[in-house]
Amino acid sequence: MGFIPIILTMGGAILLFFMAVHQSMIAKKNAILRLQAAVFEGFKVFGASYSLLPAISPDVVDQIDEGFRILKAKTDAKNNAQFEAKVKIPYRDMKVTIDQYNRLVKKKPYSFVAKAMGHRAIVK
Repeated sequence: MGFIPIILTMGGAILLFFMAVHQSMIAKKNAILRLQAAVFEGFKVFGASYSLLPAISPDVVDQIDEGFRILKAKTDAKNNAQFEAKVKIPYRDMKVTIDQYNRLVKKKPYSFVAKAMGHRAIVK
């Protein structure tokens, strides 16, 4: 009878860890989708039309990178402040969030949770 409370306590702690990491990964994915939508809206402001929907896939991220580079090259000094507010800041935040998510998925104690819950790294 002495080991039952210890086993239950350890099981509860592990379950809470799994739930907290899973929620953190879901929050990062939602943030990535929100930032992708903001970047697409910024693209529309500058006349670049993409028929893509925000999605967690390397193909969408690559197309956003390509669109950002093209739009950055076309932007003149007059529209630079608007470009930075509408496209550059959400793009930068999206890239940082993707990097944080990838590091979280690859880090050792969290990789077990990611594997168990079906989270995959967004590989480029």
